[in-house]
Amino acid sequence: MNAFEYTSVISAFLTETLRGDAVLTNLIGTRVYDSERPQAKDQAQLAALYPCVLFYIRAYSRALLGNGDNIVWVPSEAVVIGMDISLSWTRLEPIAARIYQLLHGNNGVNVTTGGYINTCTFRRPEKVPETVNDVHYKRLGGVFEIAARLSAS
Repeated sequence: MNAFEYTSVISAFLTETLRGDAVLTNLIGTRVYDSERPQAKDQAQLAALYPCVLFYIRAYSRALLGNGDNIVWVPSEAVVIGMDISLSWTRLEPIAARIYQLLHGNNGVNVTTGGYINTCTFRRPEKVPETVNDVHYKRLGGVFEIAARLSAS
């Protein structure tokens, strides 16, 4: 067992939850990405990759320990955002709203690949415009506090 297994539990939870929702799939297809923004060589490829959901995980607090040095759970932050190539926020608003509806308060979840989510709580919004190589990206979503364990017991 190592501490990085907890990030795998959170990644699996986010991927399963976001890809498993029919409403979100209607908005973005299965374009849910862990940690890295999708890259493209031309406009046609960009159009096929966006809009999408991107998430990344960062630890923000110490692990809760029990019985000496055994990890009980690891509280982490996950930034979960809808992302689009556009000068407008319009397509991202329903995506960000659905992310919030799916994740905030989604507690007590067994992850199919193993692990357990104690809590998932919205903490703050994220709204970031960015231009890279003359491509205008918009990111809209939020930061969620997620406490994960390796098992439900």
